[in-house]
Amino acid sequence: PQQINLHQLIEKSIQQLNGMTYSKSVVIENKAQHQLHVYADAVMLSIILRNLCMNAIKFSKPGSEIIVYAFRKNNKVIVGVKDNGTGMSSEIQASLLQTFHHSTRGTANEQGFGLGLMICKNLIELNNGQLRFVSQEGVGSDFWIELPSI
Repeated sequence: PQQINLHQLIEKSIQQLNGMTYSKSVVIENKAQHQLHVYADAVMLSIILRNLCMNAIKFSKPGSEIIVYAFRKNNKVIVGVKDNGTGMSSEIQASLLQTFHHSTRGTANEQGFGLGLMICKNLIELNNGQLRFVSQEGVGSDFWIELPSI
């Protein structure tokens, strides 16, 4: 673990997804506070952010906007990805963070393996954090990580 500037890490993660965002005409906006730092493993956090962003892209309609945000709240740092994509039914939400989740195809018929969020959940827990989400079918999803503050 090391001290990480979240705005910079998010920016790098977004840049690595330029091909996906371009091909689907989706925009990802970095709204993280500029001088916000967290103590975590940078490689793991980068993997988590990319996976959450890739899921948001997968379930967003062409021309959509995805927001990546980070802020301090009490003794935690919140890092999240919010989209206005397809959202999830309550049945899917209930099983989403189980040991294995059957993958759902994206809005452009993208395929996945159903393992990404479980891997993210484990990486987040290794960094003393928690994964949370809210979703509404037809409205979108908001996934966020709660990490201990420095």
